[in-house]
Amino acid sequence: MTGRDPVHFSPCDNTLLCYIRRMNLDAMWAQEPRTVYGNLLNVKENINIWEMLGVKPESTLLKMGPLPLEYVMGYGIAINMLVKTLQAGRYADYMQFDMVRKLRSAFSNLYNASLGMAVSQRYLGRDLWLSLLTQCPNQSLWFKRFALCCLNQIGQIVKFNAAMTIEVVLEILQRLDIDTIRADGWDRILLLMVIAAVTIGFGGSLRGHEIFLKDLHGVSNHLTKGRSATSTVIENVIVTPFVWLKGKTVERYHLNPLASVTESGVEIRCKVTALVVAWDMRGVRRGPFFQDRNGEDIDMGKLDGIMHRFLNQIQVERTELIPYDVNV
Repeated sequence: MTGRDPVHFSPCDNTLLCYIRRMNLDAMWAQEPRTVYGNLLNVKENINIWEMLGVKPESTLLKMGPLPLEYVMGYGIAINMLVKTLQAGRYADYMQFDMVRKLRSAFSNLYNASLGMAVSQRYLGRDLWLSLLTQCPNQSLWFKRFALCCLNQIGQIVKFNAAMTIEVVLEILQRLDIDTIRADGWDRILLLMVIAAVTIGFGGSLRGHEIFLKDLHGVSNHLTKGRSATSTVIENVIVTPFVWLKGKTVERYHLNPLASVTESGVEIRCKVTALVVAWDMRGVRRGPFFQDRNGEDIDMGKLDGIMHRFLNQIQVERTELIPYDVNV
């Protein structure tokens, strides 16, 4: 890797040798100890049978080394991954595997764009199904075993956001409604967008970014729809994301019918209509349903900051809804 033999008293070389020892141990112990021990016993049994029959084991077993000095196994990126694990992570004093593995992905993408890949690429299959045959070091069997052991040892700390209870949703909507009455201008629009985002997300069980894909023109045109054939009451409000979904060839509306009023009392139609009317009064009839002053998609962080301000107020004033030990 360095193009020379290691220098015995060199701190840099000694550190590199430690990492090489570590990554080789990781590759060796990618499988469970019992599996490794079982494989060892079976190999010894094979050798004993051959010797009993007069067969030379070396005539049947493949050579186990020495391994080539060229960069064919992915050692360089494996060492980089080990070095990166020593950095402080978000939830622990070491880096999580999901962050470390990005070094491997980056090198693989770089290799796929290289001259060597361009002249040596081979494929299996045709039309819709293709398998790429590659000599990328990061895709070797050795590297696969190293990455597996690295994952098992480092682990992944995943902390999901806790969902708001219906009591918290109703409380935050009530507080937002009060502030909306007092506000005017752009501040009122921001509050109405937060209200619409909370109600749409709650009514449609949508994740954060999915809420903000809605199109103003589509939502406005479908406000009067949602009535069943046997009822004169508009039972649903239809929100319309205008997106290009995976597997589709064009952008199009995807209708999401939500209950006009939920059983818990969340008035989704009322909140959505209020924002549509507010946009109409400003002469805005097209563009994203959640947009900034320039008509572009609004930064979700701005609305998130407003919502967290109200959540913090609820945590201070209504501890039975959000306890003090909850990280808002």
